[in-house]
Amino acid sequence: MKRLWAHIWAASFSTCLGGLFLPACAHDDSTLFIQQVVFPPTPTNQLGCIYQSPNTTTPGEFSGAFDVALASAYSPVVIVSSQLVPRGDGTQARAETARVQLRGAVVRVTDSQGFQISTFTSLTEGVLDPATGSSPGIAQAAITIIDPATAGELRKGLPNRSARKTVITFFKVFGQTLGGTYVESGEYQHIVNVCSGCLVNFPSDAVDQKLVTKDAPINCELGFPTGATINGATIALPCVAGQDQPIDCRLCHGIPVCDPRNP
Repeated sequence: MKRLWAHIWAASFSTCLGGLFLPACAHDDSTLFIQQVVFPPTPTNQLGCIYQSPNTTTPGEFSGAFDVALASAYSPVVIVSSQLVPRGDGTQARAETARVQLRGAVVRVTDSQGFQISTFTSLTEGVLDPATGSSPGIAQAAITIIDPATAGELRKGLPNRSARKTVITFFKVFGQTLGGTYVESGEYQHIVNVCSGCLVNFPSDAVDQKLVTKDAPINCELGFPTGATINGATIALPCVAGQDQPIDCRLCHGIPVCDPRNP
């Protein structure tokens, strides 16, 4: 991935040098900016996990939760905005060149004290329309801000489900306009609370009372009641297991951390 990032930067650097032939590189931290990290929606039986079109009422999150026992990476959906001015003109048969195609993100992760844990580049995709008046063009993109290698390092310091680690992720997105201009946002900060097993729920109706002992007061051996529905009163299905939303232990049966007898 680092090698890929080197190629991307080389290409963008060449584009910047070619100012006599192509538009200048845009990096003023206002052309393109990250608006917020989106809180995942509640999945449904019929459609699964569907993110609605972004708008001013889209719920965001102040910090994330990442369970390294359930997922190998943390990839939230973010809202990206563009304040580029439209260039298209239908009366002059001039195509719109200010739309932005997102390509990826540059990420660095630190601990709560500011010591760097990792840096990497992740790929993404999305298209942003230019601004309309004072309203920026907006789009959503899924961005990996904790990659598997970083998750592996964090996992080493989380010996049980009670352990916690807070990390700070800093990321900026980059892309290219349809007119060939490389664009890049400023850094966005997102706090992520990392654990190993803390997002697993052990509801009382999952406990088989015949198996309860003094040393094992809870278990996850009873199935769902007849007629139970996903995301109804009984089953809470997360959009992505291990990311921001809890999961019922019966939905991850067989994974060690979903067994309450394991610490």
